Amino acid sequence: MLFFSTTLYTFARTHGPGWHEELRKELLLGLESKIEAVRTLTSLTLLREEIASAFSAPMRLAAGRSDDAGRFLASKADVWVSCDNDAQADSLALRQLVEAARTTRGIVSAPCLQRGDVEKAPTREAPGLLNIRFHPGPIAVETHEGFALCPVYSTGFGLVAVHREAVEAMRAAHPELDTYDEETGRLIPALFFERLTGEGVLRRWQGEDMAFCARARELLTPMHAVLGVDVVHAGRRLRLEQDAEGFVGMRVFDV
Repeated sequence: MLFFSTTLYTFARTHGPGWHEELRKELLLGLESKIEAVRTLTSLTLLREEIASAFSAPMRLAAGRSDDAGRFLASKADVWVSCDNDAQADSLALRQLVEAARTTRGIVSAPCLQRGDVEKAPTREAPGLLNIRFHPGPIAVETHEGFALCPVYSTGFGLVAVHREAVEAMRAAHPELDTYDEETGRLIPALFFERLTGEGVLRRWQGEDMAFCARARELLTPMHAVLGVDVVHAGRRLRLEQDAEGFVGMRVFDV
């Protein structure tokens, strides 16, 4: 079973209190929906697995993603697919993403470009707007049946699959982050709660996704990016791939 979540803050603000009804109309449109995340969910259904889904419109991503983590843990799903509202991938890419999470029992990102300056294509030396951060040194590619991965230091949550074991381990390691929704009584493990790192002039703000990844690294949770899949985010298509000589590079395409 899979759990799918996305945040639709802008969509909800546009449509006001009736946004859930407008969302239902978009869900009926499937691949013809104007919401990229709905098109991604439609592609996910082609994997022929049971799917639980959650659509929210949080004012703060840290709270919204943490609530999604709690909903995931309350479900029977073994893999959580988190997708930005403007991220899209086809069923082949999603199958590789899900199977990679099941194989590694960790966090697997479908690399994509962040929102920002569309004139700057990323490179290994100047990753710019790429949503993943590599470890220092050579990139080691791991080849599995049906997909290839490379380890990453951190990832944004444009399109990510997370295995249940990774979230359960993080929650067990951080009971101080547990809170509860007063209306529903549902557990909200604040695993995306932002934090400060370093001291003095080296003190830095760590945003929601980076804080989640830092907590994962502390537990030695595997984190990877899947290679060879196309992901559209913020209007640009990206593919991270390995060439014939074994080097990992990035290709950016117009949509």
